[in-house]
Amino acid sequence: MIVYKVVRKEDGKLKSAVARREPSITSGPIANLTYSPNKTTKPRFGKIFAFDTLITAQCFWGGREVWEAEAPDAKPITLVAADGFGCLKRFKEFWSGKVVDVRLMKAPAGTVICSELMLIRKIE
Repeated sequence: MIVYKVVRKEDGKLKSAVARREPSITSGPIANLTYSPNKTTKPRFGKIFAFDTLITAQCFWGGREVWEAEAPDAKPITLVAADGFGCLKRFKEFWSGKVVDVRLMKAPAGTVICSELMLIRKIE
């Protein structure tokens, strides 16, 4: 399935748009993936977030790069976990389907999740 991935440049590398280096399970080093064109990226834990259309990706966060990507198992998601895991064990439990007490919030319009993703081309 074709999806659209929003990324940012950090030290010349393509990184997850929202994830950062801060010590947080959902936005820190574990979630801060590095992407390379034409190479499959898989997270160590959890899923990769992308968008179902170019318009929803561009509306998500202006000023970031948007890439067309291939994600074989992309599926829509309406709720995402807010940063409330506190530890890696709870993060793993959440993504394995176990019920975990975390705060949920509405996902941005058009959000999809996938277990792997390959950047195909940069949208100009």
